[in-house]
Amino acid sequence: PLFRSLHPERIKRLISGMCDYLEDCGCILAGGETAEMPGLVPPDVVELSGFCVGAVEKEDLIQPETIQEGDLLIGYASDGFHANGWSLCRRILAEHSSEFSDEEIKAMLAPTRLYHDVTNAFKGAGPRAKAFAHITGGGLPENLERLFRGMGADLIIPFWENEPVQKLLAHTDPQDRFNAFNMGIGWVAIVDPKNVDEACAAGPGGRVLGKVRSGDGVTVNVQP
Repeated sequence: PLFRSLHPERIKRLISGMCDYLEDCGCILAGGETAEMPGLVPPDVVELSGFCVGAVEKEDLIQPETIQEGDLLIGYASDGFHANGWSLCRRILAEHSSEFSDEEIKAMLAPTRLYHDVTNAFKGAGPRAKAFAHITGGGLPENLERLFRGMGADLIIPFWENEPVQKLLAHTDPQDRFNAFNMGIGWVAIVDPKNVDEACAAGPGGRVLGKVRSGDGVTVNVQP
């Protein structure tokens, strides 16, 4: 972390929160550096960055090259916008600030869900996912299209039951929003149809969104 000036209690809270969440994910905080930079970091600002390194046994590797027509796409619910689309969010909130309460804005700041529980459930239950996609910048279309080679999918997603989010989405283009936000689906697994029941049970809101088809491109529509 980078601080303008070091605050021991703030550092303690920050590191404690990180360690608690890492433990929940089955990870550890291996190390780091804390720097005091009064000429660079503004007052009351903390700059925090990090990365994760993991290892996997060869036999446990997913195999996106085995994706074929007829495979199913299973989607899992997001907790909010997560970490993407915030340039657009900030502009909308600035232009329409009177429409949103502090409580609604706080609700939109739900932390990014990491879906380690979904991947652990797959490993524990036995069915192997052919691929996973974390739905970040670019939304469902961009994050899924990079997995397909000469194939695509037509997805039907549920209506995003999140009132503050829907208020903000009302100020976005009906099509562009699918390329800016996760639209309520934060993680997707691609599986063989025979594994659909176990896959849907692996995480929150697990449901079939569509199937892999021939032809490039991913389309997304909201369930009527």
